Amino acid sequence: MEEINWESIRSDYPVLDKCTYFNTASSGAIAKSTADAMRAFANDQLSNATLNRSAWLSEIEMTRSAVAKMVGASESEIAFTPDVSITMSLTAQALENKTRIALLRDEFPSVVLPWISHGYDVTWIERAQDQTFNLADFEKALNDGTKIVTVSWVHYNSGITTDLVTLGKMCKAHRALFIVDCTQGLGAIPLDVKACDIDILMASTFKWLTGGYGNCILYVSNEIKDQVRQKAMGWSSLTDFGQDPSIRANWKVGASSYELGHPKYSNILTFSKALQKIEAIGIAQINERINSLTTYLEDRLSSIGLSPIAPRLSRNRSGIMTVRLEKSIYDRLNCDQIIATYRENYIRLSLHFYNDFKDVDRLTEAISGYSHPN
Repeated sequence: MEEINWESIRSDYPVLDKCTYFNTASSGAIAKSTADAMRAFANDQLSNATLNRSAWLSEIEMTRSAVAKMVGASESEIAFTPDVSITMSLTAQALENKTRIALLRDEFPSVVLPWISHGYDVTWIERAQDQTFNLADFEKALNDGTKIVTVSWVHYNSGITTDLVTLGKMCKAHRALFIVDCTQGLGAIPLDVKACDIDILMASTFKWLTGGYGNCILYVSNEIKDQVRQKAMGWSSLTDFGQDPSIRANWKVGASSYELGHPKYSNILTFSKALQKIEAIGIAQINERINSLTTYLEDRLSSIGLSPIAPRLSRNRSGIMTVRLEKSIYDRLNCDQIIATYRENYIRLSLHFYNDFKDVDRLTEAISGYSHPN
């Protein structure tokens, strides 16, 4: 395989010329080619209004096919929605007859709040101080009658990854639905929804997929599509727009039922260009790059007396690493244009394929310099 020119790829992300960016877990950097696609759609609409709508629709379907290939699904199992918060809320609303659910403590609010607000009977799975958890606790919840398990693939703060294969098999054995928010992993780690027995997957595209805001990809397995019947409806909820909308047999089920109204053309076409870039590099190659960078970061942090708050497992490593540092250090990093996220005496660092080893050196040298000035 031809060696990847990471420096050339990096040059397509202008923000990296003005800062050292460790904040993909908050928002991925946008490539020039992705921004060009955003502008091109706006100019097309400005000059041509709807004259090229058929081309827009065609590209959306090509993007749907590319997403399906990326996660190991069929095109009919893929939909585009605005974000995970809306998508999870629609899912909780659609599944209200399945009232017992297992959720992890200290999850991202979008993963848990919809289920709480809809009155589900929640079994909370506790985390240890290092953010790890025991899959046996999920097994116990399933044995006790839990009908849904909802988790994040990658924890938004610690970077801990969930063993989706094992947890998916548990859910399947107990005929429980397995729902996963993959926002902090998709685009950085390879995934096969069938191998993981995932029933519903969702991921916002503005982080590791580097596809900009206002778009989320959704997978709903065709095996469970008849269980997902939306209560939120729109004109696109009909299988046949020309038929009587009161006929329930004319209402979509499964993934397509989430696309309630007009396609979000600009958002999807922008994401399409970002996805093409990720496809060209390859998810496996991206993951290998991230592993090299995070391993180097861990070694460099160790050399200045710092370590991640969560264990770095060898399998399915994420691009997120969080270390305990004072707010004053974060503020100085920010002033020096080294961009990360601060939360409660921790700094979250996240590295993607467009980062390089010099970024890591600049970060660790800056931290060391703040702590031990000349």
